Amino acid sequence: GMLILLDSLIAIADNEVVKSTAMQIHSKVTRLMAGYTPPFFALYDTDSNLVTLEKFKGKFVYLNFCSCFSYTCLNEFVMLQNLYNKHKQYLEIVTIVPDDDLQVVNNFIQRSGYQWTFLHFDNQPDVLQQYDVRAFPTYYLIDDEGKLSLSPAPTPAEEFEGRLFILLRAKGIL
Repeated sequence: GMLILLDSLIAIADNEVVKSTAMQIHSKVTRLMAGYTPPFFALYDTDSNLVTLEKFKGKFVYLNFCSCFSYTCLNEFVMLQNLYNKHKQYLEIVTIVPDDDLQVVNNFIQRSGYQWTFLHFDNQPDVLQQYDVRAFPTYYLIDDEGKLSLSPAPTPAEEFEGRLFILLRAKGIL
């Protein structure tokens, strides 16, 4: 109901202050809602390539925020690698790492042999705030059209794979 009211205000308001305020509230309310476009980011990967979500258009993206020093994250990295190996034809896994020392992160990734995309938050630290990250790990699923599908998404241990299959079947991919 609130979104309908905000959309109406945006469409019919003659007062620019009212219109602008309605647009700001609408943006804040919908920025992490399923069905909407996720917040933009442009972050560097371990090879110093600038990466955005556009790169993965056409595939589902399991976006997670994880520290290489978190026990929980380290345990889930093993499950993420299994998911990646099984579903890489239609699922990309993207980990945004908030750790301070980029060299330590790069060394960790090289030693571990994890094959999915790791990005560092250094050049856009507000990405954590944009995605409302309050704990590590935090997960989102972005669909093949670039829209948030599960927000927040379950962790790999919380039946993520089952939820993914349901979405893939609904889209006719499986």
